[in-house]
Amino acid sequence: MILFILLLLAGSGDFRLSSGVIADGNEPEESVTPGIPVSWKITNDYSSFPASNYIDEAVQHVMYRYNIRGASVAIAVKGRLVYAKGLGYADAENQTAVSPAHLFRIASVSKLITAVAIMKLSEEGKLRLDDHVFGSSGILNDSMYRIYRDKRYEKITVEHLLRHVAGFSTRYGDPAFNPQAVAKILHKELPLKPSDLIVFALHYPLAWYPGHRYAYSNLGYIILGEVIEKITHMPYEQFVQTQILYPLGIYDMHIGKSFLAERYPNEVKYYEQFGPRLSPAVDGSDKQVERASGGIDIPLLGPAGGWIASSPELAMLMLRIDGFPEKPDILNSESIAAMTRAGYMEDDLLGWMGKDKDDNWWRTGTMTGTVAHVMRRSDNIVWIVILNTSSPRRNAIHSEIVRRMNAAIDSVQSWPPYDLLNPPAFTSISPRMPGQIQ
Repeated sequence: MILFILLLLAGSGDFRLSSGVIADGNEPEESVTPGIPVSWKITNDYSSFPASNYIDEAVQHVMYRYNIRGASVAIAVKGRLVYAKGLGYADAENQTAVSPAHLFRIASVSKLITAVAIMKLSEEGKLRLDDHVFGSSGILNDSMYRIYRDKRYEKITVEHLLRHVAGFSTRYGDPAFNPQAVAKILHKELPLKPSDLIVFALHYPLAWYPGHRYAYSNLGYIILGEVIEKITHMPYEQFVQTQILYPLGIYDMHIGKSFLAERYPNEVKYYEQFGPRLSPAVDGSDKQVERASGGIDIPLLGPAGGWIASSPELAMLMLRIDGFPEKPDILNSESIAAMTRAGYMEDDLLGWMGKDKDDNWWRTGTMTGTVAHVMRRSDNIVWIVILNTSSPRRNAIHSEIVRRMNAAIDSVQSWPPYDLLNPPAFTSISPRMPGQIQ
């Protein structure tokens, strides 16, 4: 079985695990070859312990209430992954059960990944948060980004983009979710590139002076993806994978694709609570497609909402940015603190969505076909819930996930002593394809 998977990884383009080769022909400073994902070695059976039913029932209640087809859940306690389980169906039509190895779109949780990448570059001295992004002295000083009438663009800094205070507005819609209109205005063919979206935005004045008002912006994080590429001379996805994820043993996180036919073999199908909506296809084919399968340009969203992950591997990343000592953080303490400290406004954290008075941090993601919620609790517990079904009641579903997960976790008197990320008792278990894991 191991030989089969290794051959598959070597010969199949479907898994698209990066080789570590950079587009300009240079090697990264520390190239790490991806191995077998830890999540492929875990089965649902490993998360059956006294009181695990509290967790199961909490998630199942949410699934029942919102007609959720499938869920992936992970819980880490003091640096140990103690619970990793799939519930429901990865593919409801074929009744394929969710396993810990299944990949889900994580929507805006992607912004946390991008923020980590920016902070890493800051620590390495390759950029500063107060660096300007546009203008002759800006990071993105390429000729195509120098055509704008609103001189306030030259005041936008990296930190403004991270904190959603750059001055962008979605009053007339989010261009990242309407590439067809952008392409028509720019006389471009679909699919669009991030640079097209940025050029489009520069045609219009900012809504506010940078730093003066919070306005949630996918565009801002797409721009940050271009900043990362300009600084590193690497594709955004490749930089994150080779310089952040692979060194942590995270091998199965990727920028997703838009269409059902392009899914990774271990990626779930995506659903809506009340049935699919039709949207124009993002490939320019003029077809009407299910919005969750071809109606959203996932690669275009990339740094803002394009990542796919399993809950165990996402937990692995969260354990390296949680500020607790059990797993060494990949950023220094000053960067970790900065990411959860308000800047210009009350809610403008770096990558994270919120932080409460008890020092609990969270990040949410919602997109047609998916809901994701990441929580770092102050009692050294990290939990992840990812769903392959969206609901129009996005605030309600996130609130219920938080309430039920926290209540279930608080009901557990004793957690297992093992760590599913390094399980001594399970080392003889051969990695298996997700469809083989029950």
